[in-house]
Amino acid sequence: MSHGFGSLSRRYTLNKPIVAAVNGGAFGGGTEMVLNCDIVIAEENAKFALPEVKRGVIAAAGGTGSHPL
Repeated sequence: MSHGFGSLSRRYTLNKPIVAAVNGGAFGGGTEMVLNCDIVIAEENAKFALPEVKRGVIAAAGGTGSHPL
């Protein structure tokens, strides 16, 4: 099974937290990457969105909240 974003969504057994830093916008895949991190540090004006939902496409790389096991 293939996992996107460098297999970020597959790394459940890491001993160290994964930290995301967002400065600006994280749309689509950027938001899905953030959702797979343990800690998020975001600028006050950072924006997050899943625009594929407006087009009737599922956010399947992590935006659905389901974890593939």
